[in-house]
Amino acid sequence: PVAVGLLDAKGRDLALTPAGATTRVLDLKQKKQDFVFDNIAEAPLPSLLRGFSAPVKLDAGYSDAELTRLMAEDSDGFARWEAGQTLATGLILRAVADKQQGRPIAVDPGYVAAFGRILADDRMDQSLLALMLSLPSEAYLGERMATIDVDAIHGAREAFRGAIAKVHRARLFDLYRASAANDPQSLDKVAVGRRAIRNTSLAYLVAGRDAEAVQLAAAQAREGRTMTEVQGAL
Repeated sequence: PVAVGLLDAKGRDLALTPAGATTRVLDLKQKKQDFVFDNIAEAPLPSLLRGFSAPVKLDAGYSDAELTRLMAEDSDGFARWEAGQTLATGLILRAVADKQQGRPIAVDPGYVAAFGRILADDRMDQSLLALMLSLPSEAYLGERMATIDVDAIHGAREAFRGAIAKVHRARLFDLYRASAANDPQSLDKVAVGRRAIRNTSLAYLVAGRDAEAVQLAAAQAREGRTMTEVQGAL
């Protein structure tokens, strides 16, 4: 079962049924199948595996530009996260190759801009936001290499984190401060989400070598009311 949506040129969901539904589930049962959508006026961008409709890895053949659009505009949280992770993985691994060859690391401005669209989405659940803001881990990136270059992976990933922090410094500080009001004993979804976004935003700011952020990290390590806060600051 592959849940599918179609986005127009402005990132809006297209209606896929007479009732206006914007997601359809396609059942893949053969090695090759064709699906036809009627009354689609322009070439759309497909949003695939919405809601993680099937536990599979899907190679959709997206370009970097298409992944950037999905990351910035898709209305489905999982598809948006998946696009961001796929795009970041490809870009960082290319940066690893550049570092290995002695070339300077260039962080794609389109990716950084799409990252800002996620940061600016006030409607998103805080736990989901923290997840979407997280870059692929160094361990995952290493799994994608024939020979793992620990130093190059770390350097490339830190370059991306630093570039994001410098461009979106103000918004990251806003998120950090807004997540401060939190019951340290609460385990409900909102409280857990706030702690996650607090640590995530702080990590980016410190990666950007921001002096104020380093002071905040030191203060949070000393004064943190939960293990999550102290560990995140450390």
